[in-house]
Amino acid sequence: MSTTQNIVSVADLLLGRVELGGQVMVKGWVRSRRTSKAGFSFIALYDGSCFEPVQIVAPEGLENYVSDVLKLGTGCALVASGRLVASEGKGQTVELQAESINVVGWVDDPEAYPVAKKRHTFEYLRTQAHLRPRTNAFGAITRLRSTLANAIHNYFHSNGFHWVNTPIITSSDCEGAGELFRVSTLDLANLPRGSDGQVDHREDFFGPDNSTWKPTAWPCPRCIPSGRRSGPRTPIPAVIWPNSGWWSRKLRLPIWTMMRRWRKTF
Repeated sequence: MSTTQNIVSVADLLLGRVELGGQVMVKGWVRSRRTSKAGFSFIALYDGSCFEPVQIVAPEGLENYVSDVLKLGTGCALVASGRLVASEGKGQTVELQAESINVVGWVDDPEAYPVAKKRHTFEYLRTQAHLRPRTNAFGAITRLRSTLANAIHNYFHSNGFHWVNTPIITSSDCEGAGELFRVSTLDLANLPRGSDGQVDHREDFFGPDNSTWKPTAWPCPRCIPSGRRSGPRTPIPAVIWPNSGWWSRKLRLPIWTMMRRWRKTF
């Protein structure tokens, strides 16, 4: 059996879809690690497939136990192989008895890692866009969006529709075909200024170099970003998604845009 056939998700392990005693391989990021005086390290590994991590028991007999395992911290990416067994500890039903651990990505400064195990506010996570999908909240949103998008695609495809890839908002003005406008989170009534009296664009969420955008083919004029960090306000029928809360603003734009991009074949 090839190695790739043994790769399973954390969700499959925790839901009992993998037989106990079998050899499995999991890939993901370290959420936490603790070392026991008995000569073991317990690693909580998650891969974004569910909320809970799977516990990996790494014995000190591993070749890279001292050089790699003992240096693991939150955010490190690794591939672990071993035998799946019933867990004797509390909080999990199964655990992975590691036979090999390969670290494929290190965190240079674990103490300064921006998305630690503790709970973070959404305002803070907006400043860590490249890491926030690893949190439970944004991971759940991503999985839900993926499921909804797939269901909508399958429905229209089975009813004779075709997907048309229309242009989106972009920061490149190719061949001068569009008009540029500025997207900013600065308060125009109270602009931050430096010692020279000029506007301090460093306070802008989009930054001084990424604040010029080109509108191309939004579903309607009111879909142009309003400058809110939580996303543009986009109209959507109430039967598709209720208009309430930050979570609906994050989910409704892809659904509405998707609905508008489908075109019937005649």
